[in-house]
Amino acid sequence: MADFTDQQTVIHALRPGRYSPIILDFDHTLFLGNSTERFLDSLRPRLLAFVLVVCSDWVVQILTWLGRCRYDDQRDFARVLVCSRLMPWGRVRWRKHAHAEAVGLANKVLLDNIPTDRPVVVVSYGFHPIIAPLLEGMGLGSATLIASRTETPRLNLRTAGKRRTLETYVPQEEWGGALFITDSEDDQELIDAIPHSHLIQWKSDASPAFQGLYVPMRYTVQGKYPNSRYFTYQILFEDFALLLLAYAFAWDYALALGCLFVSLYCIYEIGYYDNDHRAIANETDPVVSNASRMFPSHPRIKPWLFALGFALIGICFAHPPAWGDPFAIIVHLTVHLGVWTWVLLLVYGVFWVFNRLEPARRILVFPLLHVLKTCSYVLFVPLTTLGAMLVAAQVLSISANYTVYRLGKDVDRVNRHAWRMIAFIVFTGAYLVMTGANLASLGYTRLMFILLWCLIRSVERSKRKSILRMVVETLKCMGQQQYG
Repeated sequence: MADFTDQQTVIHALRPGRYSPIILDFDHTLFLGNSTERFLDSLRPRLLAFVLVVCSDWVVQILTWLGRCRYDDQRDFARVLVCSRLMPWGRVRWRKHAHAEAVGLANKVLLDNIPTDRPVVVVSYGFHPIIAPLLEGMGLGSATLIASRTETPRLNLRTAGKRRTLETYVPQEEWGGALFITDSEDDQELIDAIPHSHLIQWKSDASPAFQGLYVPMRYTVQGKYPNSRYFTYQILFEDFALLLLAYAFAWDYALALGCLFVSLYCIYEIGYYDNDHRAIANETDPVVSNASRMFPSHPRIKPWLFALGFALIGICFAHPPAWGDPFAIIVHLTVHLGVWTWVLLLVYGVFWVFNRLEPARRILVFPLLHVLKTCSYVLFVPLTTLGAMLVAAQVLSISANYTVYRLGKDVDRVNRHAWRMIAFIVFTGAYLVMTGANLASLGYTRLMFILLWCLIRSVERSKRKSILRMVVETLKCMGQQQYG
């Protein structure tokens, strides 16, 4: 591994007449930032761009699980491809915006010392349509640019490789007289191939795209539980899946539950943020992710506006007003929205109290938070009998898990999903014995789906893998045994 060098050594190497050509990395070297992140951050509307980026990341993750690609190689390619195709006006805006970015983040030390009589080659994992306007803004529009293209994954330099691509532009016999400057140890292959290479770290802007943009659940996924696929495994396949299994199913009810769930989560997330940042301020050893510190503030008004907006849509799905009489519609929506607003205020208030209690005393309030998180929807969507058993089992198991954590025990040894399944079976059995009802009256189909979901979640927790990954690995193993 090459050693890092200093600025004076690099400036000395750039003296006129020493080396030709001058080969430069772009991001965090010639450009003191990440060009892809700056392009994504320039897109408008930002919320649409953020949603497209999240969706593209999700698709690439699925393809990675299926063994079709590598996430780190294709993530940025998919982001730029999707945003460029679905927001074509973004490139037009970027051409105008790039000049200001180039002026503000250009590496003045390199620009001022690049010999004017030597050819300059810029090689980057970034993307040609993004970097080219930046080079023009730096006055290097005539430089040879070797960067990824978005037409096909084969033109992505992370898969094609910088060294192999550079060979088509600069013959290998010229590499002995070339000078290569980069900030990234990922360029070790080129560093080894070009004798006069310098690895140097510059002071650069590493801020990601969409910084400061409020999106419901963003702090939870990226700040509180980063790099854990929390949205997929917890929010989607746990919290929301439980609601679909517990409450009466119809397509309008499902849509209502989705909207009301997001609405409640907007306020629940305020509690998460308050919990983490009070811990950072008041505790000597807070159990808080480093990513949460990337969110120095949380908006006061926007979460409530989003919560009320999603609630209004959810109410229209669950209890649509009698369309025709404007006054009746206003009264209908006002009353129902007022009821839900009181629920949101209650969630906010309970979480506010919870965050200000001593950690040991929070055990008493924790179950109430999850009762509100799972039962509030009964105001608009009917809760089934089996659903009531499932919700009770959920509150019991997750509260027991939190108690184990607060008592300082090893929570990783507790499979709360398995305990939820056991509690659900016990509650359902007790209900049948006490009421004399039979399973047919509760619904075999719903019971089967609940037990299957509980079993899958228990196995996933036990194996520390998603069921999808286990299935894929099993199929691969069977294929290898068959053709091996």
